[in-house]
Amino acid sequence: MKKVTLFFDKSVRDAIRTPTWNLEAALQAAMNQFAKMVAFGTDPRIVYRDCRGIWGKFTCGCHAESHQIRQNFLQAHRVEACITRRWSVDSLTLEFCTYRSGEKTPAFKLEFTFAQDGSPAGASMGSGY
Repeated sequence: MKKVTLFFDKSVRDAIRTPTWNLEAALQAAMNQFAKMVAFGTDPRIVYRDCRGIWGKFTCGCHAESHQIRQNFLQAHRVEACITRRWSVDSLTLEFCTYRSGEKTPAFKLEFTFAQDGSPAGASMGSGY
């Protein structure tokens, strides 16, 4: 199994100290998505068959997005994930970056954004950064 490193941005710590912002639901949703993506991306035996879910196409095994994610995870020398608070929209973002051997810029980037109540707020992916 490939090693995946998870970082928490300083903005998350600051959000915990902010009494007006409830971090618990968004952080739980981000951690659940992190676990699902790591399991799917690092173990070819794992497939989540729910294509109808809001982000099901990223882990279903039948959509092009899920094939691209699995391929990038398997080709990566290292995978890093970071959870960051986005102050402008009051949300948390879970960002995955895959790096090839010897590279300092990510070969592939995947982002999931969660609203304060933990509901999905957006996702984006791309390569060649």
